[in-house]
Amino acid sequence: SIRIFVKKSSDFNQKAPPKNMNNDKTYFSWQAEEFQKTEKSPVWFFTLTAAGLIFFILSLIIRNYLLALIVVIAVFLIHSQSKKDPRLISFEISEKGFSADGRLSEWKEFESFWIFESRSPTLLSLNFERAWRPKLTIPLKKGQDDEEIKNILKKFLPPVEEKESLLDIFGEKLGF
Repeated sequence: SIRIFVKKSSDFNQKAPPKNMNNDKTYFSWQAEEFQKTEKSPVWFFTLTAAGLIFFILSLIIRNYLLALIVVIAVFLIHSQSKKDPRLISFEISEKGFSADGRLSEWKEFESFWIFESRSPTLLSLNFERAWRPKLTIPLKKGQDDEEIKNILKKFLPPVEEKESLLDIFGEKLGF
């Protein structure tokens, strides 16, 4: 027989400390929200809808129906994502690699790291060796010593200075 267990939504919001997910030496573990939620005003939603409507009408005028469909889907996704509440995720730096929500990425999968100390919260950026995998950008625990994390990561990866991408800056200006 097959048994299905259903967890209550309140079970997912518990703030239990992260465990050693990999049964090896853990250097640092913390929890953080998956993204920093910013409240959007009615003007923000109106602007999003108006811009979407303009692009939709323009795509119909030029008879690009696929673009019109993409615009509608994009506006819907941006709207629904902006209403979403962030999940609490457990992170861990260990001898084997970096874990996020229990999913281990070994150190050999990464090329480099960088810590953006000028941001609030401070962000850790981990770059994969393979170009098709996006970099990971993770918020660090408030009050944590950034130098301590840098020294731990230097055991496994070289620090390579990065500049914030235009997409990250643009997303932050838009409230994402």
